[in-house]
Amino acid sequence: MNKNNILFIIYDLERGGPEVRLLELARHLSSDINFFICVTSNNLSMLPDFEKTNAIINVIPVSKPYLEIKKIFEFINIIRDNNINVVNVFDLKGLMIAYIIKTFSIRNLKIIYNNVNSIQSFALKNRLFLRLLGHKIDHILSNSFYSFNQIQSVFRNIGGTVVYNGVDLTKYKPDNELRKKIRSLYGFSDHDIVIGTIANFRPQKNYEFLIESFKEFSGKNSFAKLLCVGGGPLLDKIKTHTNNLGLNDKVVFTGYSNDIPALLNAMDIFVLASTHEGLPNGILQAMCARIPVISTSVGGCPELIDHMNTGILMGSNNKEEFISAISAIVNDDKFRTLLANNAKDFVDMKFGQQDMLANYLKFYQAADK
Repeated sequence: MNKNNILFIIYDLERGGPEVRLLELARHLSSDINFFICVTSNNLSMLPDFEKTNAIINVIPVSKPYLEIKKIFEFINIIRDNNINVVNVFDLKGLMIAYIIKTFSIRNLKIIYNNVNSIQSFALKNRLFLRLLGHKIDHILSNSFYSFNQIQSVFRNIGGTVVYNGVDLTKYKPDNELRKKIRSLYGFSDHDIVIGTIANFRPQKNYEFLIESFKEFSGKNSFAKLLCVGGGPLLDKIKTHTNNLGLNDKVVFTGYSNDIPALLNAMDIFVLASTHEGLPNGILQAMCARIPVISTSVGGCPELIDHMNTGILMGSNNKEEFISAISAIVNDDKFRTLLANNAKDFVDMKFGQQDMLANYLKFYQAADK
């Protein structure tokens, strides 16, 4: 059976949801799919990870596709030389590149628009631009029904598929020895309640709200500590803000980490304060590791969290709800255990990595026919 040849055009190889997911696909589906990846920027911190897979990677930095014709021909040559029929794009720049190629060169090219985030962050002009390019899209691929419904409001006549994110169910699990080691490493005592998050430092992750809400909670609960896992453009700004609030002895920033299972073991509660989301991997990982989760009720988060059953949902920027949710978990061990166990059972049932990989393979094999 011949392999499917698919080109993925992605904006960078920084550590984020789409990039991590693409890496997992390249690692596990390369026996069935030939992965060709074109990166349209020089942000490449994950490149060494991708180079360990069988993916063929080209870095073609593009700023304005409609003006950089020589670079468009680089994409065209990759598509023609490798008999590629399907292009998966993740953003407007990638969509414009595919649009130009399909309109002026390879008319039978199939374009998949992989919408993995909320389009709430799109400026009006970008939404209009998205609609303009949409008539060249053959299929929409989303990782939550929320994202799918959002994009369907823009492209009403284009078919779509939802493939939920998945986690390695054997990788994220409680480990008491590891917990002691990691907590000691970061200066957490056995009596501390460690509130943790895994999110890159970008505006939509709403770190200022998280830090300020934690300050209010920790002011009345001296045992509380905050562990922030991730990197990104706003990290230094948030560190400065934390220092100005006098929280340096209570908040730990790890930066990017390749050992999420270990860091999860240090946490007692997982929180996500985002203003908009797709389907956060961090929530799934925490649920799998039996850590009770508190999240804003945005994007696909309500598809993961059944309020007061598999976690707690709160309104965006609602400090009172945030503090109340943490207090409810801290003050009730039975409730904490109930949330953790229910969450683990839910993830085991619906969000295993093998199911995700099988669904992606089925989708891409059908798309290439």
